[in-house]
Amino acid sequence: MWLQIRANNLIALTNKGQKEWAGNESNVCGFGKGSFKIIKMDADLPDGAIEFSLSGSDDLVCYKDVVQKLGDVLKELRKKNPETKVTYYKLTFDTDDPHKFTVRKTHRVVFMPRPEEKSGEMKEFNAGCREKLQLWENSASCTVLWHVKASPVKGLIPVKPAVFLRGSASIGPGQSLLLAKPS
Repeated sequence: MWLQIRANNLIALTNKGQKEWAGNESNVCGFGKGSFKIIKMDADLPDGAIEFSLSGSDDLVCYKDVVQKLGDVLKELRKKNPETKVTYYKLTFDTDDPHKFTVRKTHRVVFMPRPEEKSGEMKEFNAGCREKLQLWENSASCTVLWHVKASPVKGLIPVKPAVFLRGSASIGPGQSLLLAKPS
């Protein structure tokens, strides 16, 4: 699969192979190398920043290279350590269903791509930061999700944001799937 910028700045996922390609919630591109920064709760989001933002157990995250619900990841981790938390969040569990929860931020954390990721050669790992975040968030075919990992001390922690397909897609040889139209 190739991520391409086409005429009129259309962003497409193109199958340049000889066989049909199929994927389900596939990672399309990343935001490059960068760093995490804690910002004030009432501060404006810095230009180019991607906020580690969650709302509850139904949110999708990528854990161990599999897109799954945050609640399912936490349920599995709590089998080994019942005190596992989501870093930077306070969890409030549903009294009727102990696997459902909402979250409230305790810290506002953002990923800041390095400035050099926005210049030079565009590659799969940094194409996400080449456009405004709203382009990916408003796309009908893709969304921004977070790769997360388990830390024995901190609980579930953010690793990096990435652009993923929404659901499944198949693309025939020589065909493309329109991902986004920059405004």
